[in-house]
Amino acid sequence: MLTLAAREADVVNLGMRVRADGTGPDGADAGLAAFLSKLSLVREAAGERYDRLELGTSIQQVGTAGPVESWSAADPSGQGETPQVLLGTHRDMVDRLRHWRDGYDLSYFVLHHERDLDAFAPIVEELSGR
Repeated sequence: MLTLAAREADVVNLGMRVRADGTGPDGADAGLAAFLSKLSLVREAAGERYDRLELGTSIQQVGTAGPVESWSAADPSGQGETPQVLLGTHRDMVDRLRHWRDGYDLSYFVLHHERDLDAFAPIVEELSGR
């Protein structure tokens, strides 16, 4: 699916693979190595289109670790080194997102939980130069 997205889409959102039975994210597809592998696959498959792509991911936690919601199948426990979990101070989170933006071209982030909006808004403001 990522290969097709890299070749055809304008925006590619990177997330964990869903289990074959559809019961939720596949924990074997979690972590930094899996995330970096997806980025590499997209870069290779996109070829000359790569510079025109917008890359993004969902952020599962912002600021401090929160409870896992009963409605969500997402498990952030294996995602701590990826941009999908942003824990720490305001400065820590800004620096991590800059790292992912400048080093890996990620510029599109979707919050998994509405409860994180207040913590994330000042980060967006700083990164957008406001």
